[in-house]
Amino acid sequence: MRLSLFFLILLATYASQICANRSKHWAVLVAGSNGWDNYRHQSDVAHAYQLVRKNGIPPQNIITMMYDDIARHPNNPFRGKLFQDYTHQDVYAGINIDYRGAEVTVSNFLRILKGDAALKAAGKKVLES
Repeated sequence: MRLSLFFLILLATYASQICANRSKHWAVLVAGSNGWDNYRHQSDVAHAYQLVRKNGIPPQNIITMMYDDIARHPNNPFRGKLFQDYTHQDVYAGINIDYRGAEVTVSNFLRILKGDAALKAAGKKVLES
């Protein structure tokens, strides 16, 4: 019984530290496709960005890669907006895209995950966890 209580207290302490220190958590969000037919990929990443922000991850700890060619695409009847579902909430609003267009490459993705010093020196975000 005492051992169970000890582990419960330990778990509660650990969980509270995780929740209290969200600045140590990172998210890397990637939509590697482009073109109007792949609308859902970029809207999914934009929606994920909103969810991660809503759950307390600071914007400086979110790295977003997407071509960013859908929100202003000629076929988009709602220019500058992206929708993920039928609630019609614009998930593009407020998103910070760190790598767009030609910067969305496998090489850059791997460099981000490795915390590449050259990318960071160039002012780009890299994973720092």
